[in-house]
Amino acid sequence: MGSSRRINQTVLAYIAGFLDGDGCIKARIDKQLNNKFGWRTRIAVTFTQHTKNQRVLDWIQKQLQVGTIADYSSKHMSEYAITDSKFIERLLLNLKPYVVNKTKQLDLALQLLALKDRFKNETSFKKAWELAMEIRSLNNYPKKISLSNPVTTFSRRNVGTNGQ
Repeated sequence: MGSSRRINQTVLAYIAGFLDGDGCIKARIDKQLNNKFGWRTRIAVTFTQHTKNQRVLDWIQKQLQVGTIADYSSKHMSEYAITDSKFIERLLLNLKPYVVNKTKQLDLALQLLALKDRFKNETSFKKAWELAMEIRSLNNYPKKISLSNPVTTFSRRNVGTNGQ
């Protein structure tokens, strides 16, 4: 997965099951002033667990050898987050045969990550935006996104967000 290291299929199946239950394939939409369109779309993969069970997140991180773990003591939660796009693309391709519940998010994320020119090409940018919004609509987390005064030539209307 990481560099040349291969992860055995049993471990991949376990991680996929954990992703289905306590994980999330997130689509992030962030302002980025130095981007041609003023925005960027990114995929993140996260796993959460009560802090007392953080050892399972440590174990997954040790298997994948990428990402960071953060503790949120006020919520008694720990989160393992992976944000490296190239790694996420390889990870999702390897987890795909084992994912049951989040197959739609996984497929949409792979489509978004395949748009390598989304930071430069208007058509790809719009498609990536639409895919990100679709992923966000499938997830059960707050849909906060600040679209006021975007530093871009696009409005919500012409990037396919249905006014969300």
